[in-house]
Amino acid sequence: MKIRKYLMGYDSYERHRMVAKLVEPESRSILDVGGGHKQLAQFINKTIISANLQEGDVRASGLYLPFSDSAFDTVTSLDVLEHVPPGQRCAFVKELVRVCRNQVVVCAPYGSAEHMAGEKILLDRILREGSVDKMLEEHVENGLPKMDTFKSCLSEQISIQAWFSGYYQYNIFCFHVDHLFGVDRFKWVKVFLAMFLNLFGNLVIFPISLSRLPRANANRMYVVLNKS
Repeated sequence: MKIRKYLMGYDSYERHRMVAKLVEPESRSILDVGGGHKQLAQFINKTIISANLQEGDVRASGLYLPFSDSAFDTVTSLDVLEHVPPGQRCAFVKELVRVCRNQVVVCAPYGSAEHMAGEKILLDRILREGSVDKMLEEHVENGLPKMDTFKSCLSEQISIQAWFSGYYQYNIFCFHVDHLFGVDRFKWVKVFLAMFLNLFGNLVIFPISLSRLPRANANRMYVVLNKS
């Protein structure tokens, strides 16, 4: 099972592994907003309720969660904020805080100018090839989140901590490989190259890249909000 985790896509492993590390061990009730069904549960040996518009235990928007105030010890949200229009991001974060009792853990691609420029170049290439990537299109259209999103809309009673991981260049390279070898004759080259890139990213890039300081080349940021 552990080997299977390391073979997960680098981008997916990175966010689930780090969020699992940041969740308080004593948390008894966890809500994952916007996550896939049971994805985070692969890294946390606890019962997790998932709320999602399309799948999960509860069908709901992160802007209007059908739960009472402080209903869960911990609320997580992995790579959802970048798909929320900028004008609604503050409301989204406040809703996560509302339904949590102790802690909110949010992760998203880090919105440095360099990272956003790199994703725009990648999307342009994908579109020129006649392919479609709706998730990436939303990244470019909405812009990637920054720390200002949290600092500007939360009260002083909420403490904010941040971590950063990965290198966006490595993640973009993995996407390039995926699209470059999209034709059938390169199928097995793609399979073995993807396995190598995932193993290297998960076992080497992820551990050595963790930082408490923002970096222009960081792939992802993790924000922990604690109610005092």
